[in-house]
Amino acid sequence: MPYELTLPPIGSKAEEGIVVAWFKREGAPVRKGEPLLEVQFDKVSTEVESPVDGSLLQILAPRDAVIRQGQRLAILLLSDEAARIEEAPSAAPSTEAAQTAAPAASTFPASPAARRLARELGVELAHVIPANGERITEEDVRRVAQLRSDATPPAQPLTVSPPQEVRATPIAKRMAREHGVDLSTLRGSGPGGRIVEQDVQAAIEARTVQTPTAAPQVVRQPLTPMRRAIARRMMESLRSTAQLTMTMQADVTSLVEARETWKPALDVTYTDLIVRAVALALRQHPSMTVCWAEDAVERLTEIHIGVAVALEDGLVVPVVRNADALSLPALSAEIRKLSERARRGQLTEAEMSGGVFTVTNLGMYGVDIFTPILNPPESAILGVGRLYEQLARSAQGLLWRWMMNLSLTVDHRIIDGAPAAAFLQRVCQLLGEPAALKGWKDQRSSE
Repeated sequence: MPYELTLPPIGSKAEEGIVVAWFKREGAPVRKGEPLLEVQFDKVSTEVESPVDGSLLQILAPRDAVIRQGQRLAILLLSDEAARIEEAPSAAPSTEAAQTAAPAASTFPASPAARRLARELGVELAHVIPANGERITEEDVRRVAQLRSDATPPAQPLTVSPPQEVRATPIAKRMAREHGVDLSTLRGSGPGGRIVEQDVQAAIEARTVQTPTAAPQVVRQPLTPMRRAIARRMMESLRSTAQLTMTMQADVTSLVEARETWKPALDVTYTDLIVRAVALALRQHPSMTVCWAEDAVERLTEIHIGVAVALEDGLVVPVVRNADALSLPALSAEIRKLSERARRGQLTEAEMSGGVFTVTNLGMYGVDIFTPILNPPESAILGVGRLYEQLARSAQGLLWRWMMNLSLTVDHRIIDGAPAAAFLQRVCQLLGEPAALKGWKDQRSSE
């Protein structure tokens, strides 16, 4: 009997996913452990492997299909069954009557209605694989008939009607050509029903009047699992937390200059430097690494920082583990590795969970200030704006300084405004101290 391939438990919390691609075509041989298809759950993609040796008889969940765990994906034919079918002798027709005999019997039983429909549509039941893997139904026969008609559409007889002469004046013909008017659709008002200039002009004016009333075209695009997950989590975040956002300017002139001097020995991005500053500041402000637990406030002792990565179809947040324990070069390498895995769609569920704080940078898009939304169950997120120059007063007079706006959003239920402001102030101070970010000095202290 055929083997029904179902979607196994993936480990994702998502209730449904989408088929991204099939790696095998129907009829292709498959081996146990060989990837058959790719499925995307929320923001994680995973491959489903074949549990048996054999061949892929029928795909039940095509590309872009929405599926749930336990749902049937395909029908596989086991190796011994496939070999038996291939080795079965076929009787050669000896007479013309044998060539027009009834279709060969299928290896699957069929309902009487399915057999009758197969005769009417000219479908051989031997070529029909039931969707339920047990009994051929009318729907199975219609599906095979439709596939056959799509592959080899019947030739339609070509009938050519003799052209009908359209009587029109030379001016009317020229005007019709210039404005794309079909003279055969017009009724002439001239002598003997001849089409004249006024008839063509009336058709042009009528078309011009009707054009603005045409309904706009609407293109519907189904929601992907990633977009569904983003929408669900953002609404959950706004409904379940009391979000407070504060903004502060950071003078990063020294950091900009130091970053240039570090190259090429140490080539780091501004995101790397900001994550480094956040990790060190979180050491000194443990009140920021908390989360709501209904009847208690839980403080997380390990500093795992999420870094938002924009994709073509959404956004993912891979998590850097123990970011405060990494040197700046090691931190930069980890962020680069996770970002590349994110863009290739290779992140695992574990690589996107366990964060206590998130950094999201829109500065490369020219954004000055924005309001970042909390990434549940985290209670704080830092939004980073662009670098810009600003005149500032100093002992030497007015000087141009490199500035950056930082926007901190916190859950005001468990993080008060003063501690949040103190943390943000410390981040700004660290961004103004390049040596502290590059060096490996222990900056632990109490808040």
